[in-house]
Amino acid sequence: ALQSIGTLSLKNDGLKVYRLIMSLSKIMRYSMKNNEDFVTLKDELNHINDYLSLQNERYDGKFEFNLDVEEGLEKIKMPKMILQPIVENFFKHGFEKQQRLGELNISIHRLQDDRLNITIADNGEGVTKEELEAITASLLDDGLNTQESIGLKNISDRIQFYYGKKAEFRIDSVKN
Repeated sequence: ALQSIGTLSLKNDGLKVYRLIMSLSKIMRYSMKNNEDFVTLKDELNHINDYLSLQNERYDGKFEFNLDVEEGLEKIKMPKMILQPIVENFFKHGFEKQQRLGELNISIHRLQDDRLNITIADNGEGVTKEELEAITASLLDDGLNTQESIGLKNISDRIQFYYGKKAEFRIDSVKN
């Protein structure tokens, strides 16, 4: 259905609409592939780029996105859908309320012990020390899944399931 709409938009000189529909169809296809628990870092980053192209249109280009990935890591396997929920939190919690240009930075580098260090940073409003403590506690608590942190809890749980004590999922914040 999306392909048909995209083709119709191309026939009517709707290149922008076509690009957005294709991004949405890629996001949906990626999300619905249930047979893959692990994907390459390149696949995960392509998914993020498709997601951000839609958000860029939605927010009329009022944010900047920077990606810094160490060369040679593109084929590394990682759990699927780890990055997108965190990036989504930028728009859901930090970006919409601010009046300045939004900045989102993703940095991925290999550590000495062959683990990856993935840092997702933004210039959103941040959370208070108390809010950060509550979020951190919800990630550690086996039974607590607040509506606000269910995506983060899911990521944290999957990372622990796949990697155990070798992995760490941490959130830091500075208010404003």
